[in-house]
Amino acid sequence: MINLKHEVQAKGFTVAHIKTDSIKIPNATKDIIQFVMDYGKAYGYDFEHEATYDRMCLVNDAVYIAKYKDGGWTATGTQFQVPYVFKTLFSGEELEFKDLCETKSVSKGEIYLDMNEDLSEGEHNYIFVGRVGSFCPIKPGSGGGVLYRYANDKYYAVTGTKGFRWLEAEVVRTLNKEDEIDISYYDKLADAAKASIMEFCDFEKFIN
Repeated sequence: MINLKHEVQAKGFTVAHIKTDSIKIPNATKDIIQFVMDYGKAYGYDFEHEATYDRMCLVNDAVYIAKYKDGGWTATGTQFQVPYVFKTLFSGEELEFKDLCETKSVSKGEIYLDMNEDLSEGEHNYIFVGRVGSFCPIKPGSGGGVLYRYANDKYYAVTGTKGFRWLEAEVVRTLNKEDEIDISYYDKLADAAKASIMEFCDFEKFIN
């Protein structure tokens, strides 16, 4: 693949992204695409022309957002794949309840919800969840708890949950608390995704 990269560059093209099984070439022509196909076969690769993008923003080695030449967006990497981020910033699709749920899991220990919102400072009410669960961020004052991972006799905040309160998704649905979901959690993720793109280009021009 490194040899292919150098050969493509020698022909005057830019290699925007390359992995062990793919290469992305801005402004690729039919000739350079055929060259890549033929070059791959010489090394035992059977390449396919997967897609042509109208635009693409690669924010690191593994994360990018792109729009197909014939319309529609595609995201690679968690940052842009978060349904709320993808739908509100790019595709414009209508949000569903499942888009506002987060699956959290731990490889060591167990997950607990500390339902301490109405308790005195320093008091706790740990509710056992398990090693995996689906949760929604909940507005303060709506009966949510703090998500913890319990391991080695200590409680640690579950990754990505700090600063917000949570309820199990099934509880939110059962108690009809959908309107109490804390959208600021998702807005924060969307703002971060937007900021990543703005490091490279004007966001509004990119999406429009």
